[in-house]
Amino acid sequence: MTEVRPVAAAPASLWERDEELAAVERVVDSLCAGRTSSGSVLVIRAEAGFGKTALLAETRRIAEARGCTVWSARGGETLRSVPFNVVRQLLQPALLSLMPEEAREYLGDWYDIAGPALGIADPGERQADPQGVCDGLVAAVRRLARRDWPLVLMVDDAHWADQETLRWLAAFVERLDDLSVLVVVARRPGEATAESARLLETVASAAGRPVTDLSALTPDGAAGLTRATLGEHADAPFCREVWAVTGGNPYETVELLAKVRDSGMEPGEGSANELRELNRSARGG
Repeated sequence: MTEVRPVAAAPASLWERDEELAAVERVVDSLCAGRTSSGSVLVIRAEAGFGKTALLAETRRIAEARGCTVWSARGGETLRSVPFNVVRQLLQPALLSLMPEEAREYLGDWYDIAGPALGIADPGERQADPQGVCDGLVAAVRRLARRDWPLVLMVDDAHWADQETLRWLAAFVERLDDLSVLVVVARRPGEATAESARLLETVASAAGRPVTDLSALTPDGAAGLTRATLGEHADAPFCREVWAVTGGNPYETVELLAKVRDSGMEPGEGSANELRELNRSARGG
């Protein structure tokens, strides 16, 4: 029986994310308990600074505390033209942990086709067939998933993932039947190319559940975070001003409050102008 270890409290960057964290816990618990006959997909969508990466980190902690194997990767704006870059990040550590003959066994007949894309086989002189590589990767991950179950695959900044990875991902999530796998994809809205956006929509459609959209902090949420950081003596006008100058962006709120604390600023209504100036300087304005 898998030992369940206690999960640490969520950080300030996940303030007002109780519903999202509860949803993550439910889907991970379902995965670990084998309550579903197939794998599942969770898509997280958020603007920059709204906590998608922090939510992924918390998902990893929750999953690992329940005994899951977690593989992760992330897209990069300057690497989106590198074929299979993200899927290589995702799978290469698991494959490199195998002896060469084991890796060949898991890839099977697809070794010579998919192996070069993963950096574990010599590409030789033959031009790789992208569809063949995609099919081979799907087959390989299905085999690896049966070895390392329950398995959580996490892709952050998927809007910057290379299209070859996204084609593989769109194909893989359609074949999660009989696998103890959770695929978690985090992305920003509106930053993918047209083709990447289409592939990401295919992934989202396979989830069978609404996309988890992370919203800005509410005024009450910003006030709670302000008082948790600076003390209960932070007055309501000051808390409201923190929310106003950051737009409720969780990352910017956490950063601004750290600067307020370090500056020794009094968190009261009379410090509003000083707070705005501190925020402008933090943004380089």
